[in-house]
Amino acid sequence: MNKSSFRSLDRLASVTTAFLAAQCGVALLGFVPESMWTELGESLSEQSDFAALAVTLGFGMGAIVALLVVVFGTIISFLMWMNRAAWNVRALLPGATFEFTPGWCVGWWFIPFANLIKPAHAMSEIAKASSAAAMRDRNDPYVSSWMTASTPTIVGTWWAAWVISNLIERIGSRSGDVYIVGVFSSIFSIAAAVLCIIMIREVTAAQRDAHARQASDVRFAAGIAHVAQ
Repeated sequence: MNKSSFRSLDRLASVTTAFLAAQCGVALLGFVPESMWTELGESLSEQSDFAALAVTLGFGMGAIVALLVVVFGTIISFLMWMNRAAWNVRALLPGATFEFTPGWCVGWWFIPFANLIKPAHAMSEIAKASSAAAMRDRNDPYVSSWMTASTPTIVGTWWAAWVISNLIERIGSRSGDVYIVGVFSSIFSIAAAVLCIIMIREVTAAQRDAHARQASDVRFAAGIAHVAQ
């Protein structure tokens, strides 16, 4: 398979969106008062029946597995989507020069400290290039202005919400007021997930439109060549 050729992002976008929506559901648990968790724990501790204990343990294990599936599913599907989006812009803008390779669009996420800045820059590059590709036409086959354009608002707000949610979680581990920290962490986590869904949909749609326009241009050129013959 030629990675430099265009491949639709629709399926990856749908899967990633579903995981992000599930992540919002998990984040809502942060709004549950600590007293309710305490009461639930006390209630379960009073259950001496073996069947009740088995059900409780089963529910707990199921919740943990579901959480792990949501977390890792979100990470894997999003990184696959981002990597594919980076390959696509190269196919849509073959004459363009990019700062971030498709591999490093993923790799920067795993490098401490750099992962607070570089992934956002890589995502900004993908978003700007995708928008530029969607604006191409036969009279302007290569749009170069995207390289100096500012970071799209959706990318900047998504990244800010994501960074803040992570900072609050780290602060929360050292704070005594777990509930308040959990509420604020949940708010920013949900905001980051929703903004990420919007960003994914916008980039996916821009690349879809760009590819359709590119295919139309090819058919147009082939038609002109046929008439000329």
